[in-house]
Amino acid sequence: MCDILDIKLPNEKVWILQKNRPRFSSAVLEACAQLREYSSYFDEEDNRYKVLDKYGLSAYKPKMFTIIGRTGEINPIIRKKIEIGSPDITVQTYDDIIKKIKRKIS
Repeated sequence: MCDILDIKLPNEKVWILQKNRPRFSSAVLEACAQLREYSSYFDEEDNRYKVLDKYGLSAYKPKMFTIIGRTGEINPIIRKKIEIGSPDITVQTYDDIIKKIKRKIS
């Protein structure tokens, strides 16, 4: 079974940090909507078979990930509160990816 990854530009804004309503930016919400569309494609059995026949990949209810923007200065608690609003999609920044790679190299 495979998952879906959508890669966006590193200069996209990720967070809207209004005082009482921190949230994802419109660029992140657009990426999430796009991923949900991609995922729904695999709800149809015929589509799953087409992808299996053409690419040898099997997918159904894939996990969804996007890499977008930079982390910037965000409180980890606020970030977690924002992320809870889209539990079906993992949003990672380029800084998150770099940090993970550096930890693996060390």
